[in-house]
Parts: sequence; C-alpha cells; structure tokens
Amino acid sequence: DYTMLHGSFTEFNSPTYTRVALGVVSKMLADLLDDDRRAKADRLNRMLWTHLARRYHEPTGQWAGPHSRAYADLNPVGLVRYIREARDRAGGAAPGASRDRYVSNWRHPNRPPAELARYLEPLTEPRQEVDVFFKAGHRMMNGMGNLGRRVFHVPIVGTTYLHPRFALGTVNFCDFWEQHRNLMAHWGTRDEPTYLTVHCKNGRHGFCSAMFTSVQRRGDVLAAVTFVTDHGNRFIDMDPLPGKTLKTRSL
Repeated sequence: DYTMLHGSFTEFNSPTYTRVALGVVSKMLADLLDDDRRAKADRLNRMLWTHLARRYHEPTGQWAGPHSRAYADLNPVGLVRYIREARDRAGGAAPGASRDRYVSNWRHPNRPPAELARYLEPLTEPRQEVDVFFKAGHRMMNGMGNLGRRVFHVPIVGTTYLHPRFALGTVNFCDFWEQHRNLMAHWGTRDEPTYLTVHCKNGRHGFCSAMFTSVQRRGDVLAAVTFVTDHGNRFIDMDPLPGKTLKTRSL
C-alpha cells in the first residue's frame, strides 16, 4: 500500500536494489496462483521496469541518475547484457534464448512490459523524464520497514535528461548520505564511459547534515548546498551532531 500510494520506491532508481526487487517479483509472477496477488506483483513489475527502462542510457550502457542508493558511479558491463536479454524477452524471445548463465533466470525470467521495449532501443533523439518518487505530506519508510519521524513537506522529484551524447539526472531535494547520487552525469561510450557526480564529505564519508536542492530543465541544472541542524553526521538519524555543531578537519 505504501509503494502504491507514492507510485515509486523509497530506494528509488537504485541500480542495485531495483534489480534485486525485479528478481523477487519475477519469482512471484512465476509461482503465485492467487489472481489478486499476481495482479499486485504485475503492477510492481511494471513500476520497476518503468523506472529502469526510462533511465537506461543506451549510448553509454549506463543507468542514468539520480540514484537514491548506489554502490558505484559506473554500472558494470553486465547491465548491458541484462538489458539486452530483457529487451529480447519483451520482443517475444523464449526464456533461455539469450543463453543466460544463471539457472534462476531461466526458471524465473525478468519480463518487462512490451510497451517499454522502445526505451531500451538505441537513443536517437533527446528526451526528459520526470517522476515524483515520494509525495509530500508523508513520512518516509526506512530500510527496516518502519516509518520515520520526519514529515516531508515537499515531494521528492527526479529529473533525467537523456541525450545521445550524455545523460544528466538530479533529485530536487536530498541529503548527502554517501550512497546517494543527487546529481549524476554520464557520457562517453560503452567501452569508455565517464561520469560526474557531486558529494559533500566530512573527511572520507558523506555528510548528512548537508542538503542538496536543485531544479533541472533538460541539460541545465541550478543547484545549491545548504546545511541543517536536525540531521546527523555520516547518517541521518544514527549519529546526531553534539550541540548541533560539527568539528572537522576536512569538509
């Protein structure tokens, strides 16, 4: 119900966890017998693939930002294979036709909705994608499945501009936890992709009391970094700043 309310996921557009969720949903679609539960799983599958397909930058083989949670700035080569196999299945190829080396994927193949296949084809014209990832007036659920204490008074909006020469994505409002990619750009080729991202770090880790705010129109971004006193240091809630003051050697 929480996911359906917002039309997206707390860890939105995550290169790692979107694929994890797709794997789980694929197994549900293969194994569930109850029509109501299958319908819900199908809707989740469609939501996940909509995010992935609309932000896949085919020229570089990269998953364009923004990312709520990413472990790297460049996606592994395996993403291109993953997309190719999904595109083949959307076009009607039989499971296993692409010689996927993972047996679990033969038994529970990812099945993107056929109408999304066009987003996975070569990019010839620029386009902009905008999504509300989280609606205003609600508390966000944390990784433990519990609602946080903060009410978000603005929606969380992601904007991605995909051009044949580059991809640029931003989120309108977010902290600088080290796994966030609030501004993410990719360019180059599949063999030699390049990236640019923005961090605010206290020493070697992300500084969560720094906030990123932006507005994007196609390839132009206006952004600012501000600081708040009700967040923590490396984490938002786990390590609040003593006396709302940061002592640091490097920021």
